Amino acid sequence: MRWYAGPKPDEIAYAVPLQEMENFKNIDRHVYGFAQPVTNGRYRATIKLERIIPGCSRDDLAGVTVVFVARAPRGGQRVVGWYRDAVVHRMPQSTSARKYEYYFATRADDAVLVPEKARTCIIPAGLGAFGKSNLWYMYEKTGAAKNALWAPEVVKYIRDSRHESLGKSSVESNRRRGVQ
Repeated sequence: MRWYAGPKPDEIAYAVPLQEMENFKNIDRHVYGFAQPVTNGRYRATIKLERIIPGCSRDDLAGVTVVFVARAPRGGQRVVGWYRDAVVHRMPQSTSARKYEYYFATRADDAVLVPEKARTCIIPAGLGAFGKSNLWYMYEKTGAAKNALWAPEVVKYIRDSRHESLGKSSVESNRRRGVQ
């Protein structure tokens, strides 16, 4: 998907779950993201906050950078965008402003969707990276930090990025069209 703000008539949604199709839709200057946690079927799927901050027992965690990765049309995985200073919820949330449940939320000014042709940050698949789940945590279940050699490159890519946030790009495109 190019825009992740709902399906567009000119694009085919290739294996993107409905909930993820709106991860970068600006709704009243906020964005609400979804990724499907793995579950064994006996328990409700949850985001493992204790694998973001070891020992976390709360139901939400603020100030998190959430990175969204997707399969590229020609193969491989790429960073498609991120939320800075996001709130991550253990359980799925809902809002009347969004059709689908979400786990992540931030202000549109803190959300960056990388333009499709600029998605150059490659993410490995398999052992030590993304596997069956479309979630990856910095920490093991034991609380030990993962040794993922690719993770610092992703952090550097985000830190050095010159891509505009959704809030800024929306303001700029509205200004060019004369919308206040």
